[in-house]
Amino acid sequence: MSSTPKGSELDSLTKKPSRVVPVTIFALLLVAAGGFGIWLLGTYAATGNWPQPASNAINTVAGTQLSDPAVIAIAAAVAVLGLIFLIAGITPGDSPNREVLDDEIPGQTAISRRDLAGWVQSKVERVDGAQSASATMNKNTLDVHVHTPIDNTDAVRRRTEKTVTQALEDFRPADSIKPLIRVIRTD
Repeated sequence: MSSTPKGSELDSLTKKPSRVVPVTIFALLLVAAGGFGIWLLGTYAATGNWPQPASNAINTVAGTQLSDPAVIAIAAAVAVLGLIFLIAGITPGDSPNREVLDDEIPGQTAISRRDLAGWVQSKVERVDGAQSASATMNKNTLDVHVHTPIDNTDAVRRRTEKTVTQALEDFRPADSIKPLIRVIRTD
């Protein structure tokens, strides 16, 4: 958990990260296309002929007109792919942190989703009737699984719901978190 005053250079501990994956995929595609082009041109410069595996493809591409439906389909697919990469690159991803302890005191306190789920899991493991528990958090959903050897799973569910609600109230998250609780009977 960490804290920083609002209005500082580190204005938000819950800042959304940039999308690195689309840029990485696009960069790998460009590197592959560039390496293929260098191989083609290097072989052509050294021998005066196109490489044998690529000569048929080069002749086919050289004879294709821009009005050919295949060329138009490929251009449309590349344009759509480019728009998808552009939108994914502009839109920030989801923050791995959640703002907590939301109150009137100046500043911001944040905790990672993984740490918040781990804290709730440690609380739920102490519930009467719980044999084991696991908790994960995705966006605004806290998924809690409780294993119990007790036949009356409803009682364990009620105690677990109360514990999870109390744990979330202790942290006072700025955004609402929906707990999803599953109680599984074990033999």
